Amino acid sequence: PGRQQIAAGEARIELASGAIVSMAGPIDFEVLRPDRMHLHSGALRVYVPEAAQGFAVTAPRGIQVIDLGTEFGVCVDEEQVVHVAVFRGKVALNNGQTLSAPGAVQFHPGGDVVSSSVDAQRFPSMH
Repeated sequence: PGRQQIAAGEARIELASGAIVSMAGPIDFEVLRPDRMHLHSGALRVYVPEAAQGFAVTAPRGIQVIDLGTEFGVCVDEEQVVHVAVFRGKVALNNGQTLSAPGAVQFHPGGDVVSSSVDAQRFPSMH
């Protein structure tokens, strides 16, 4: 637990909840609990088995992505735009929206929320 940074390369961790998180550096993240992590910057991709449903990733500005049985990615880029992509299943967003695969959305610093297409290159692979 605690805040961690990876400068380069890829890492994969399995949390006690069963969620598998794939990350690519540079990344700055924090494991808050077995079922919750915070992404300060960088990109990650999460596979959540049924037993770990409800796993959440939070991001700057109070953005929260809650798993509803899925594989999804979260990226915080250099401009602090938060990108969310759903590769399988669906997620709940804290703005009340549900996002299903293949769906993507961007949260801009000014408050705009923009639907977008899934850009798989932005996120690490699960393999």
